[in-house]
Amino acid sequence: MPAFRNLGTALLLLRTFTRKSQQQVAREVGCGKSQLSKYESGRELPKLDTLDRLLPALGTSSLSLFFLVSVLDGIEEPAPAGRWPHEPLLRSILPAFGQPDEAALGRLLTSLMRSFLDGQEERLAAEVRRLRGEAPLPPTDLG
Repeated sequence: MPAFRNLGTALLLLRTFTRKSQQQVAREVGCGKSQLSKYESGRELPKLDTLDRLLPALGTSSLSLFFLVSVLDGIEEPAPAGRWPHEPLLRSILPAFGQPDEAALGRLLTSLMRSFLDGQEERLAAEVRRLRGEAPLPPTDLG
């Protein structure tokens, strides 16, 4: 299913982040290690009741899991085995999933939205200046 194509990758990343083996997580969830492997590889999707048991074993929530899936969906090409694309982005996001109150996820989303909106405001202002025939603003040195 295209909507869940990165669910397995997200489960694998979260398990790796928690530094748990497949055997440990499978034991906590009450499934076999080979079944967990099928979920992580994307060969099978977990049933909802299994997913409900997987989330606490991975120290995360459904909101965090599907946010991570969404981030992964934005990455076009999978990386070679053992290397993740956009690793710095993933390293900055993954710690938020271990916090039970998800405050870090809220801060991250707020920061991302603020950056997005700042960029949109600048593009909109530039388009308004262009339509009015005004000269563009000189570039600024932000760094």
